[in-house]
Amino acid sequence: IRDAVETGERFTPHETAPTTAIRYTPGDDDVIATIRLGPSALWVAEYYPVDIVEEHPDGVTISMSASDPKVIARLLIRLGSDATLLAGEEVAAATASLRSRILARYSAPRS
Repeated sequence: IRDAVETGERFTPHETAPTTAIRYTPGDDDVIATIRLGPSALWVAEYYPVDIVEEHPDGVTISMSASDPKVIARLLIRLGSDATLLAGEEVAAATASLRSRILARYSAPRS
C-alpha cells in the first residue's frame, strides 16, 4: 500500500463468524497417508477430515486421504518439522519431488 484515503465508510462485522466447510468427500481411489503431527500442527486434525489413529503427549497420529498425493505433499512441506510422514509411498514420492523442485528454484542462478 502506497497511499490510503479515508472514505468515512464503516464495516460492521457479523455477530457470528461464518463456518468453514471442507467440500471433500473421500473416494475409493484416494491415496492415504499416516502422519504424526506435533503440537504446532494439531490444527490439521481439526481443519481437515482425518481419522485420529493415536494420541500422544506431544501430538497425534492421523490418517488422511486425498484424491491427489500432491495435496498432502504441499501440506507436509507447509508444516515442515511439525509433521512426519509415517506411511504413504505415493505421498512420500510427491513430497520428495516437490521439495526438489522448490530447492531447484531457489538455487537456480538469477538472470
